[in-house]
Amino acid sequence: MQHERGTMDRDTLIYERFKRYFDFMKLELDPVTTQETYLMNLGSKPYLMPGAEEIITWLERKANLGYITNGMTVVQRRRLESIDWHLRFQVIVIAGEIGCSKPHEDYFKHVHHQMGNPERSGVLVVGDSLTADIEGAASFGYDTCWFNPEGNECLSDSQPDYTIRHLSELRKVLSI
Repeated sequence: MQHERGTMDRDTLIYERFKRYFDFMKLELDPVTTQETYLMNLGSKPYLMPGAEEIITWLERKANLGYITNGMTVVQRRRLESIDWHLRFQVIVIAGEIGCSKPHEDYFKHVHHQMGNPERSGVLVVGDSLTADIEGAASFGYDTCWFNPEGNECLSDSQPDYTIRHLSELRKVLSI
């Protein structure tokens, strides 16, 4: 949350995540070395959400696709490339590569420019974070779809245009 609010930069976040945990648990471990090992391992085994392969295959025949993430470059690039998904997206924007993150307007300006400045009403952002994805995209003028597999209550002032519990439900959303 501190990173999303702009009160902590990405480099500090990466280091602090482990430092704070180790301090809390009173562990004598090096946060930098742990972080490096963690990120290398995290990116080595991509996990696809149920229905992800099927919906991407369906979507890529119907629309230009973008992959937008606040994730770490080393993890996200490695994941995408290990399953050749980097070839399936026309636009890939990773926050660590551009110096700003969702939900900030500058992030969405960059995404919009990378997409060729389409009509904002013709863009649908699908995401699982109410703050980073839904609020950020909605404030930029994009339509939004909250991926909410747990069926949680939406406690955000910015209500998503659509809510889905399974990725296959995007077929119905996009055929409206």
